[in-house]
Amino acid sequence: MKGKKVGIGASMAGLATLAAIMALEHIGLNPRRDNITLLPTGAEPLRLAAVKSGVTQATVIAPEISKAAISEGYPVLVDMAKLNIPFQASGLVTMRKILRSDPQMVERVGRATVDSIQFIINPANKTRVVQSIMKNLKVTDRERVETVYGELVEEFPRSICPTLRGVRSIMKLMVDLGINPKAAQLKVEDVVDLTLCKRWGGDAG
Repeated sequence: MKGKKVGIGASMAGLATLAAIMALEHIGLNPRRDNITLLPTGAEPLRLAAVKSGVTQATVIAPEISKAAISEGYPVLVDMAKLNIPFQASGLVTMRKILRSDPQMVERVGRATVDSIQFIINPANKTRVVQSIMKNLKVTDRERVETVYGELVEEFPRSICPTLRGVRSIMKLMVDLGINPKAAQLKVEDVVDLTLCKRWGGDAG
């Protein structure tokens, strides 16, 4: 991969960019040191198309898209989920003043989210979840949706709490990439509050 191009999303601060850098670092590569170009190529289908056309040599894509790429002979360089690379991709966020001023609202939203996740990843609910995905995303290929669902159940983190290692990694990247240099002044504990997720049954990561 040295001297090659890696397709990322439209923003240097986007998850695809951060995930790409984390994956490269996992296999001992550094974009700056190893002359790897991070090339903005858009959303996942466009990033995969860029690889197929030779514009880029690698990219970051979700499981449902990677399956199609693998079936066409493209190898997986890094599987971040299976390797448990510390990375905080998404989560519920709020402001401390909202947490203080309307704790009941935060509690309701949080519990509803947790209940939804637990419902989705429970294999007993597979049929209803698959039907919901097909209806709301207007997807007609049931086999494809069932494949994605199976991967979701297998790879989805069982803890509802954010991973401290993952947040720390993101904060470091924000500093290294110049996205937010002020992040260097913060500790991960300054931006993560595990009180509620622990009360809802989660474990600190």
